Amino acid sequence: MNKLEVNLENCYWIKKMDKIFDFTESNIYSIYAKNWSMKTSFTKVFEKYREWKEKDIKDEIFLEKTETKVTIDWKKINSDDIYIIWSNNLDYDSESISSLLLNKDLKKKFD
Repeated sequence: MNKLEVNLENCYWIKKMDKIFDFTESNIYSIYAKNWSMKTSFTKVFEKYREWKEKDIKDEIFLEKTETKVTIDWKKINSDDIYIIWSNNLDYDSESISSLLLNKDLKKKFD
């Protein structure tokens, strides 16, 4: 993956987000939100994409028209490319969590 394009408008609590994350320049990005709504809304959007239900993404408050576009290298994102960790799930467990948190050498040692 080189570029992740995220274009969201009226998606849950996200009024507008239009960003291309260029991973050829950096392999890490961080999105900061001082309130819970951005993080939860962003997660909800990607959860719908993971479930192939992007048509169900909506503005829950004002019921405005929703626009979404999420691509990887200009192709529609595949549900297998999405990995969601809900911040409020304290009992979260996954077989693939070590690949998310560790580089390859540490993963081999951990596994």
